[in-house]
Amino acid sequence: MCGIYFSLSRSGHVGPNAGIEQLLKNRGPDSIGEHRALISAESNSDQGSSVQLHATFVSTVLALRGTAIVEQPLKDDETGSALCWNGEAWSIHGHLNSIPGNDSQEVFALLLQASHVSSPDGKSSSVERVLGILSAIRGPYAFVFYDAKNKFLFFGRDCLGRRSLLRQSTSDHRLVLSSVRDSTSSDKWAEVEPDGIYMIDLKSSHSTDGVLSLNHIPHRRQGEHKANQLSLVGKFSDSLIFAEPASIYRFQP
Repeated sequence: MCGIYFSLSRSGHVGPNAGIEQLLKNRGPDSIGEHRALISAESNSDQGSSVQLHATFVSTVLALRGTAIVEQPLKDDETGSALCWNGEAWSIHGHLNSIPGNDSQEVFALLLQASHVSSPDGKSSSVERVLGILSAIRGPYAFVFYDAKNKFLFFGRDCLGRRSLLRQSTSDHRLVLSSVRDSTSSDKWAEVEPDGIYMIDLKSSHSTDGVLSLNHIPHRRQGEHKANQLSLVGKFSDSLIFAEPASIYRFQP
């Protein structure tokens, strides 16, 4: 089981406190890594001023697949995109046992391709293509993915909530996500609901008071049609075949 921590702040990079960092290491004792990025965004104010967003990615790894430890966060040096992944991709696009090495690397490669390469017919957006990859993954997961080319941030959990991901409510409107929390913080934490994927357009996500514009992309069942609405296709019957009872996975500390 791996650990994820992510923060997005206007005032500077914000890493986990000592208590959360230790809990993350307990989940992923094989490695701990940190990646920082500065993101220029336009304010939604009338003046159209720009702001600097400080993104901090932290991941700890418990190596379960492959022959070597793959340290996280995964980073693409060419584009600056990054992935924090806590999960097991048992299959992608229905191909069981088709991932010979580390599943986090395979997921990252597919997300990079979806977000950075145009579709052959030019009809699908990068967001739609990323949702297509996430829809194709079978297995438990929680993740944070930053598409640096398009300045989109995605985060969420699989439809059964089998990996933990919490969101912190802060007085200064920072976005803080973590697999775990400790008891020292006065800020409130709540589970990120496994009801779809959440996305932030970092190009124009901040108002003058620093409040983030968060987009919820809901699940829909395979075959269900929702006109003019982005959604994440969920083969719920397949997921239930692979899963143990969902209550076991509701929250894993």
